[in-house]
Amino acid sequence: MFFVQYNLPRDAKKVIWTVTDEKGEVLVKEKFKNIKAGKNRFQYNYLNGPDGRHKFKIVADEEQIGEIEVLKEKK
Repeated sequence: MFFVQYNLPRDAKKVIWTVTDEKGEVLVKEKFKNIKAGKNRFQYNYLNGPDGRHKFKIVADEEQIGEIEVLKEKK
């Protein structure tokens, strides 16, 4: 499990985190309401996901705020 920290430029009524795999298939989609501006974080249990590249996308009130890609490899 790990946390993705992000900064919202303004308060948001709705924040959606989407995690997709290399094929673009949605692995996780989490919705949050009434998130305050400033530093926030999203918790993801990465160990349960498949190996490969995962893309994390955050949308706040219909506007994309950020996107990162991480690689999960077999141990």
